[in-house]
Amino acid sequence: MSDSDLSFFRGASALIRTDLSFRPAVTDKVVLGLTGGIGAGKSTVSATLAACGAYIVDADLISRELVEPGSPTLTEIVAAFPGEELLLADGSLDRSALAGLVFNNLSNRAVLDSIMLPQIISLLLQRAKQSSRPVVILDVALLIETGIHEKVDAVCVLTADKQLRLDRLEGRGLSRTDAQSRMEAQLSDEERLRYAHWNLLNNGSAADTKACAQELYRQLNGMLSGH
Repeated sequence: MSDSDLSFFRGASALIRTDLSFRPAVTDKVVLGLTGGIGAGKSTVSATLAACGAYIVDADLISRELVEPGSPTLTEIVAAFPGEELLLADGSLDRSALAGLVFNNLSNRAVLDSIMLPQIISLLLQRAKQSSRPVVILDVALLIETGIHEKVDAVCVLTADKQLRLDRLEGRGLSRTDAQSRMEAQLSDEERLRYAHWNLLNNGSAADTKACAQELYRQLNGMLSGH
């Protein structure tokens, strides 16, 4: 293994291999869990990996599919919170109302998780298994919290300086208070990094981030036979 496989630096960003012993369980496919705190840049990394040829399974997209208007899951959620106005006029989920119902309410969060998480995890793993691509990425914000990290071959954790993350979130329209609250409600970077095989430190420009994501794909693909 060369030094370039241990760390890759581009501008203020870096890809650091934190588990040097990792090798895929099979030689023709690797499934990577991609995670990181809000504002760490997961969307950019995921899009870059897709452009490189990876198959992306996005937990957020699956969660949206599950609650489409008229779906059994949406019906179950509405029934689980009687008396709450959770549907918009067109029959779609009022995401803001649901978020307000479960944020900082552990009981309501547990009810929602009991409905959503088993289905999300099942579909994530099913789609990863069905893919014929050599590199499969499970894009999951709560990868560690839900235990999905135990069902993938490896984990890449995105991190970024707190101030930079706050600036990015404010750029999306969140207030500083809301951004801080959302960050504090999640696992810390230190907790996530305990499970990491790679750490993508995303403190640079978008171009820096993309270069690190491309290097991650190169390393993953290079571990497979015939690549």
